[in-house]
Amino acid sequence: MAKKKQNDIPILGLFIIVLLLLLGPVGWYWQKVGFSDPMWIEANFSQSIYPMIAQPISKLFGSTRFSFAEFICVTALIWIPLVIVLIFKACRKRKSVFASLAVTFTLILCMISSGYFGYMLLCGLNYARLPYANIAGYDVSPMSVEELTELTRSLAEEANDLRSQLNENADGVYARNETLADISLRCKTNYELAGKNAPWLLGDYSAPKLVFLSEPWAYTKTTGMYFPFTVEANINQVNSDFLYASTMAHEAAHQRGFMREDEANFIAYYVCMHSNSIDDRYSGTMLALIHAGNALYGADKDAYMQVRSTFSQGVIRDLTAHNALWDKYDGKAAEVQDKVNDTYLKSNAQEDGVRSYGRMVDLLAGHMRYQKQQNQSGAQ
Repeated sequence: MAKKKQNDIPILGLFIIVLLLLLGPVGWYWQKVGFSDPMWIEANFSQSIYPMIAQPISKLFGSTRFSFAEFICVTALIWIPLVIVLIFKACRKRKSVFASLAVTFTLILCMISSGYFGYMLLCGLNYARLPYANIAGYDVSPMSVEELTELTRSLAEEANDLRSQLNENADGVYARNETLADISLRCKTNYELAGKNAPWLLGDYSAPKLVFLSEPWAYTKTTGMYFPFTVEANINQVNSDFLYASTMAHEAAHQRGFMREDEANFIAYYVCMHSNSIDDRYSGTMLALIHAGNALYGADKDAYMQVRSTFSQGVIRDLTAHNALWDKYDGKAAEVQDKVNDTYLKSNAQEDGVRSYGRMVDLLAGHMRYQKQQNQSGAQ
């Protein structure tokens, strides 16, 4: 009996190793197949399996304000080599160094494969879900310049109105009157409010977390990051006051399975506009105005300048201060980060790369058309 047990152990171990090695290719193949049938991914994964996996993980790691993602990333240069050394030492009982290295390499591949599969479950597969426009029922057909001008002008009017009701500092720039922790906690409430009209945005996820080493992170010009393995929305504390709420809402959109950057930007706007806080609504409106304004400038510079002339002095001061803030962090780190992000987005079939951030405007137009239809239906 003892001999049989000893023979069973290597077979079981080999089975587990093969299983772990296959997880990575299975995850990769699942995503590729998913892109050919987004509706299936939406129904059978994004709105079913994903929330059941992601929400418990988010609650587990969200029990503290401390960012586990930051700790994992910052200490990676320490714990990754340490894990490799420990694995190698555990394998030194082999008869030769070659055998020990072979087993070590195999186990490392198992870790990479299973980690990649975990990434697919908590992030990658959601790139293959239905476009947000399909879920919300928006018409995102190409806009005319006139329609884009109307959209930008409407956002400018909204921004002017909200800005007139807000606090500003001695330099005349918008200044928040609450802590970032307060804004973070309200982000969850904003999603609950928005979820009444868009139930696909609901979910019990942790509030966005503030990154401790924000100053050095700012040199990459990154304002936030979703970390799939802990389902955490991480926020850089270096930012303009008027963009904190929308940045938090953007990263929280990724927690809820909306991975495309253009969609996360629109969701940030939509969620902020459902807030009871004027500050949050201003944040969402300004995010939308910046993107719509950039699109209009590229389509018709004269039309943009006409809308730009309607910006209130407060809005202009906020935008000027925002540009000045990030000019201080120009450098090689930002260029490298931009290239890395571009490569990452394209690896997940976002062919526009970082340019996909600009397609938020299509969703803004779709939302505007949807509201017009609703108003017309109500009038009838």
